[in-house]
Amino acid sequence: MHMLEKKTCQGLKIVSLEHYTKESNSSRELLLRGTEDTAQTKLILAYTTIYGQRFDITTFHRTSQEKIQFPNPLTQCKYACTWSTNQSLYNRSDAVLFHLYNNLDHKDFVYQNLPQRYSSEQKWILMIREPPAFFYPEQLKMLDDRFNLTVTFHSSSDVQIPYGKYWSKRTPRPYRNFAIGRNKLALWMVSNCVTSSRREVYVRELQKYLEVDIVGGCLGLFANSTGKYVPLKNVKQKQYKFYLAFENSDCEEYITEKFWKSLFYGMIPVVRGRRAKYEHFAPPHSFIHADEFLSAEELAKYLKRVASNPSLFNQYHKWRNQYLADSRLMTINRQWMCDLCEKVYTSLPKTVNVYDHFSEDTKCDTYQDAKGRNRTGEHVENILRL
Repeated sequence: MHMLEKKTCQGLKIVSLEHYTKESNSSRELLLRGTEDTAQTKLILAYTTIYGQRFDITTFHRTSQEKIQFPNPLTQCKYACTWSTNQSLYNRSDAVLFHLYNNLDHKDFVYQNLPQRYSSEQKWILMIREPPAFFYPEQLKMLDDRFNLTVTFHSSSDVQIPYGKYWSKRTPRPYRNFAIGRNKLALWMVSNCVTSSRREVYVRELQKYLEVDIVGGCLGLFANSTGKYVPLKNVKQKQYKFYLAFENSDCEEYITEKFWKSLFYGMIPVVRGRRAKYEHFAPPHSFIHADEFLSAEELAKYLKRVASNPSLFNQYHKWRNQYLADSRLMTINRQWMCDLCEKVYTSLPKTVNVYDHFSEDTKCDTYQDAKGRNRTGEHVENILRL
């Protein structure tokens, strides 16, 4: 396979968003133009959907009924790129983006939907929004040397989209008392019921000593007299002091929106797994790590102590005096779009060994009681839900 030579684009003029169609009005597929340079503008084609939705970079579907419109981020980029979801433009595209699974049930593995490569000049981009533990190593090996660029949450990717991040405020200022109005202890929202991290086992033990309100599709697995099961529509997250931000798998740099959203709602996230990744990526002293305690019972005792002591509770919120945090990097803060555009122009010729780059064998840990787990049938269906 011949790879694309390095190219750059200088002196581009930024223009406002322009929509125009390249096919009949009935199809209503849009091509989104960024910077204006008809000779050198690169076309990026989102060939697959992302979780069943067309990958339109100016629309975010908050729910099936509600969507948010954004300005085209490509208008603010140094390099000139356009974006389309229209597969009929495949033979004209300079780069083609494939999401590893492209429907809501995660059953359409991208390997089954790859077209024939149109040109050796065309760059293929693999986007992965799930942790390595979701995928069979054999699946990832099937994709080796087919792609030229990667887009994942991991910093080793060509373009990184973490699930959240924090940054310094321009003007530090004291924050309010976050203990006020929080009359409930711990919340856990979960629909992935069988995981490689065995978080469900830990929560069952924790429930013996701490009241945990559970929301989601796994309630039948957590029947316990100390637990409450709250309908999702009735959940008021700002009433809770703690959120069980236990990930479904323990992988490098894998800290999902559940952690960052708990910070947004003023809860203290309780985490498990690799402590180093939280110390590196999370705001300082913003979380409680379960592995610091000898048992779930000891953790429960400490959470009750923090809950009953407003001064101690607010120690976990002091970071808010100096920092801000957000989980909406895929939608609101979309610098990654310009990063991707630049890579389409400037990345050196290469192919990606997807297995080495993103496999459970190289990026994840498993807990002792999870080793040798069944990864077929019902278990795989469960592990792909969240």
